[in-house]
Amino acid sequence: MLAAAAPTRISLSTTQLRRAAPLTQSGASGAPVGPPTTGAGSRSAPPNPASESIGAWLATNDGYRRTFHTVGGDVSFFTAKDAVQVISNTPQPGYTVYVTHYAADSVMVSFFGARKTSRVWVRWWNGPYGEVTESVD
Repeated sequence: MLAAAAPTRISLSTTQLRRAAPLTQSGASGAPVGPPTTGAGSRSAPPNPASESIGAWLATNDGYRRTFHTVGGDVSFFTAKDAVQVISNTPQPGYTVYVTHYAADSVMVSFFGARKTSRVWVRWWNGPYGEVTESVD
């Protein structure tokens, strides 16, 4: 008998990740601090350095930026309407990194390690969109 095993894969969209992150209350208004909704369900972040720690898109003068922290490494992106760029990628020790450009507005960064893979796919989809996929033993 031949038996095969595959690692468990969990794929969460940024929307799902945002729902899992706790929202903090702002000082006076009591409104949640988080990215406001801007057209067609896309979300953008206020220019608040603390937002990056909870994984929000940070608005810049000409687009959005975000850093994703994964088991395999860290990767920073810049995205604007119809364009995505990798700003930097830093694999963890024992991981290699591959950048795949699917289109001008769609890029995937993959970190491959021993029996583990971390992938971050970013695209412009009515606003900045990111998806993290990690496989584990």
